[in-house]
Amino acid sequence: MTTTPYQQTHDLEVYRCVICEEGPLVVQAGDNNEPRHIVCASCDAKFPVRHNILDTMIRPSSEVLKELQGMAVESGLPVDDWESVRVRQLDSVSTFASRLRETDGQPVEYYQQTQEHFEQALGHLGLCNPQRVLEVGSETDFIFLQHFRDKGAKCHAINIFFHYQEPDAFLDWPEKALADMNQLPYRDGVFDLVLFSATLHHSPDLNRTMEEVARVTSNGGTVLVLSEQIGGWLKRSDRYSHRNTLIHETYRSFPQYRSSFSRAGLQQKYLFSEHFDKKLRERKIHPQGRFARLGNLVARLWRYRRFRMMAHGPLLYVAHTLFGFPLNAILRKRSSSRWNASIR
Repeated sequence: MTTTPYQQTHDLEVYRCVICEEGPLVVQAGDNNEPRHIVCASCDAKFPVRHNILDTMIRPSSEVLKELQGMAVESGLPVDDWESVRVRQLDSVSTFASRLRETDGQPVEYYQQTQEHFEQALGHLGLCNPQRVLEVGSETDFIFLQHFRDKGAKCHAINIFFHYQEPDAFLDWPEKALADMNQLPYRDGVFDLVLFSATLHHSPDLNRTMEEVARVTSNGGTVLVLSEQIGGWLKRSDRYSHRNTLIHETYRSFPQYRSSFSRAGLQQKYLFSEHFDKKLRERKIHPQGRFARLGNLVARLWRYRRFRMMAHGPLLYVAHTLFGFPLNAILRKRSSSRWNASIR
């Protein structure tokens, strides 16, 4: 895709150069034969804009390159044609609503889980109105960011790829950038809330990712890690065997996540999955689901309040560690904040 003349749509004050890691980004006006670029004011690195998406991955890491190559192969393209999958026009892009319909009644109900976990986390946050929000790994119709947009927040979305269809209803919103989660193109402390939904397992270096996230999160700000698939002692790790081997689909353990969160200076609160809580209350355990027999046994005990309280408390750590129970965490960057909603 060719670069077109840039019309100022990005709030460049919140960005920093990923090459020198300090320079601010500015718009450079070209002559009549050259389109305008976004450049680093310190090292002169140029960052193209593609379909109103700022490309900060002008030097992708070897790990990101592998992921893009795997995506190219999965799309039926040659492995060397990875550049074409980064910003790609499709005849039709699936919406979140269509994916909900497609997965309804399946053993995993993946998209139902992501929706319910997001709503659950919002309920625990209480009244909070972040001014600026970042979603890492955001795609399709940006359904989670729409919630914060409706509350007046400035919304940013990053991924290593974006798909769109014409006409593109999301051309001008949210503010999008091609970016590596281990090298975020933002200044320190510019986001009040950072959101991950089933994304962190794509990181090749979890400690580095969480350090970067903590860096760009404001003092007292919040990080939501939702619907994260993790490893467990009794959990088979072949779920992602259908993915190309170049794609990062990593089953990390619960202790690894806790360690990374702590190392990044983030206070932690873990939530028992609302999706599975409802399944257990209604005793609707899919017979083909993972640990279905155990699920039916737990469902019989779920009517006892004391057991539910233990499951939502100390037994949740056991479920994460043994069975790789989906991880939902509200993380808070230690310090005061200009907005400081209490976590209930």
